[in-house]
Amino acid sequence: MNYTKGLYVSLVLMMLVILVNTTIFDDEYSGIAMFASLGIFIMGTLFFFKYQTIKKVGCVKRVTKLTGRLFIEQSLLVLTDQINEVGIK
Repeated sequence: MNYTKGLYVSLVLMMLVILVNTTIFDDEYSGIAMFASLGIFIMGTLFFFKYQTIKKVGCVKRVTKLTGRLFIEQSLLVLTDQINEVGIK
């Protein structure tokens, strides 16, 4: 799942929370709904920034989705080799 799909899913979840709050609960739990929407927004933002950082490093060959989390299928040795090539200690 790329970051645009992840952002779209988080947007749909936020709209779903607001829709359920206004239709089923008749705006009784608007504070809790806003808190849940804020949490979904923060998670979507973190997902976006994590993907952008992984993409900038260039050490990812394949990113898979497993139980809702991203796992990088490459060792950290490649990242340290890239850092050593640049000369950062």
